[in-house]
Amino acid sequence: MKKDTDKKFKLNEKLTNMNNTTEKWRQTGLLEYLENETQCDELALSLEQMTHRLLKDVPPYTKESEEFASMILPIVRRVYDEANVFPSTEWLYNDFKQFCVDKKHLKEEWEKTATHKIDSEAEFTAYYVDDVVARLTNP
Repeated sequence: MKKDTDKKFKLNEKLTNMNNTTEKWRQTGLLEYLENETQCDELALSLEQMTHRLLKDVPPYTKESEEFASMILPIVRRVYDEANVFPSTEWLYNDFKQFCVDKKHLKEEWEKTATHKIDSEAEFTAYYVDDVVARLTNP
C-alpha cells in the first residue's frame, strides 16, 4: 500500500514540476501557436534542458556566450517546428556549437558587407535552422 502511495506522490510531483516548467516557458512566448499541451510540454522540457546546458557550459559575460545564448533558444523552437524529428538537446547544442566555429566567417562577412542594417544573428540562426532541418529530414 505504501509503494502505491509513494508512486502516486512521485507522479503528482513530476506532473506539478512539468506544469511549472511549461508555464514558465509559456511566459516567454516560445510556446505560442503550438497545437496542444503535449507539444507545449515537450518543447518546454527541451528549452529547460538547453538552458541547464548553457548555464553549465557557456562562460558568462562574454560577447560570444551572449550571442550563442541569444540564438540557441529560438533555434530549439524553430527546429521543433520545422523538423519531423527533434534531436536531443545535447546533440543540438553540440551541433550548433560546431556550426558556429565552422561558419563564423559568414556572420562576420554579413556584418561587414551589408549595404543596409541586417540582424546578423537572425540571419545566422535562419541559416543554421535550414541546414539542420535539411540534415534531420534527409539523412
